[in-house]
Amino acid sequence: MKNNTVIYILALAVFLIGTIEYIITGVIEMIALDLEVSTSAAGLLVTAFALSAAIGAPILIAMTISPPFT
Repeated sequence: MKNNTVIYILALAVFLIGTIEYIITGVIEMIALDLEVSTSAAGLLVTAFALSAAIGAPILIAMTISPPFT
């Protein structure tokens, strides 16, 4: 039962990260204006975030896997 809860929490976290990446595209121009950078530079920041999440997630998962109980 405890494993199911952990899986649901992880699934929710992945959903939220994916949602954030899609929401940001709608407000990218406002972010660029606020940061006083070009829209393409702000887009590269979003790309860097997405890549770090895609690369870092499997590494963090591998580091936090606990050995199975026997």
